[in-house]
Amino acid sequence: FRNAVVAVDEYPTGVLWIATHGGGLVKFDLETETFTSYAPDPADPEFWGHEWITALLVDSSGMLWLGTNSEGLDRFDPATGQTTSYRHNPDRPDSLGHDWITEIAQDRSGVIWIGTGGRGLDRFDPETERFVHYRHDPADPTTVSDDRVTALWLDDDGTLWLGTNGGLDRLNP
Repeated sequence: FRNAVVAVDEYPTGVLWIATHGGGLVKFDLETETFTSYAPDPADPEFWGHEWITALLVDSSGMLWLGTNSEGLDRFDPATGQTTSYRHNPDRPDSLGHDWITEIAQDRSGVIWIGTGGRGLDRFDPETERFVHYRHDPADPTTVSDDRVTALWLDDDGTLWLGTNGGLDRLNP
């Protein structure tokens, strides 16, 4: 799977951000037709990058949100190169729910929604930097149908649709 493309998003106009399995994050300038790689560099342990990116979102302010298969969620500012990492911390209930990220979406209010590969759905408020978790409860049919989220989609009404290993869910935030 080296360099398998898993997501593409555009922002600002003229730049494609490409998330890959095996090749990290890649920026493609449409005007100059040049690539810039943000893959990890084994010779430089301080260089930021993930080899296995599983989800990508360019938010309304131009920040990149990157999900990984085991290293959580990163917010990357392409203008400054600064990265903020979010990881699951079992001692902090308001931390990221799981370090395997499958999907990322942003709603109209700026909230970031994160689908995980084993701990349901997370709602992240960028202002407070706190996560709220939505998990499957077999005793409650109104909860997420399965904790393995495979797809996220926000419709024009602001309703969040979740594809899970247990079916299709609708969440009206």
